[in-house]
Amino acid sequence: MKWTTKKPTTLGWYWWRYSKRSGHGAVRVQIFGPNQQLWVDGDGLGSALIDEWPGQWSDTPIPEPEDAK
Repeated sequence: MKWTTKKPTTLGWYWWRYSKRSGHGAVRVQIFGPNQQLWVDGDGLGSALIDEWPGQWSDTPIPEPEDAK
């Protein structure tokens, strides 16, 4: 995964941070889409339209873990 300022266009969980220099760590956020709009829900950060969230994003969603065999 790499950091990018391009906002996600696919539903799922992503890493997000305000900026590399902000001193704050990455936060796992969920991208969801009621009514054909993308929203962000951050743990303790509230929900908002994705266009209202500046910052950097992981370039791909966080993969789901596989079940042990």
